[in-house]
Amino acid sequence: MIATGAPPRDPRRLVIVGQEPVASLAAAIGAAARGTDRVRVVPLTPDRIADFDAGQLASEPPDSTDAFAAIGLSALNYARYDLWAKLRLAGYRCAPLVHPAAQVDASASLGDNVLVGPMAAVEPDAALGPGSILNAGAIVGSSARIGAWCWLARGTIVGAGCAVGDHVVLGSGVELADHTIFPGPGEIDVPGAYRGSYPAGTFRAPEFPDPVRLYGVAGAARR
Repeated sequence: MIATGAPPRDPRRLVIVGQEPVASLAAAIGAAARGTDRVRVVPLTPDRIADFDAGQLASEPPDSTDAFAAIGLSALNYARYDLWAKLRLAGYRCAPLVHPAAQVDASASLGDNVLVGPMAAVEPDAALGPGSILNAGAIVGSSARIGAWCWLARGTIVGAGCAVGDHVVLGSGVELADHTIFPGPGEIDVPGAYRGSYPAGTFRAPEFPDPVRLYGVAGAARR
């Protein structure tokens, strides 16, 4: 595994659209790679996310500016997906952001609008789909696959060869053993070790004494 270090300064500007704390983390990463003078944050409160219009960025031309959709867990990450779509339709490139203190192997693959936080690690041949966020200290093992629009909280561990689908949330203290399968969408937010295969729509959170299934997901029964 290799540290990403400090790459050559990117000459393009970066506009970050979103809410705290993701926006501040994205801004810090952007400033380290481009300089604070090339980074702008457009803050959004939760009630303004759905109403955002890319026309508000008219002063930031897409031919010289990258954008980043910095939205947290809202609606199983669908809110981040919707904002990203508006930015892309407006012509902006949404490149991945990797913290200087993170480790990403050269053979790993990072999709559009991915964020890798401080002390996080992405091991050889792992892949992160568009819009997924690895928070501080999260680890994605070798050859693991993380789908699009996922959220890995602080310290989450995804073992080697795991297959995690789209719109999945993994909470702090969750550890997926090697080759665990969780097609998503769904959430596991109870600390502990998980192994084997979990059906689409699985929802395990502290407010539920037993795991539930999201109704309306393919293969998920009402419970």
